[in-house]
Amino acid sequence: MERGERDRLIGELHSAGARLGAAQRAFLAAVGALAGEGIPWRDQGVRDLPHFLSVRFGMSLWRAHR
Repeated sequence: MERGERDRLIGELHSAGARLGAAQRAFLAAVGALAGEGIPWRDQGVRDLPHFLSVRFGMSLWRAHR
């Protein structure tokens, strides 16, 4: 692989990483906003917010609770 191509790919990694970080911050901000709202989660077919995150987004219950 030529240096120019390698540098371009490294630049793409940096850009993608920045977008991932921004998306993760937005996701966690929305989770934080929902956390204190006292939403009746049973209306969504789940027990609570961590259960919702687990079912809807495929994350482990352990991670959703953290």
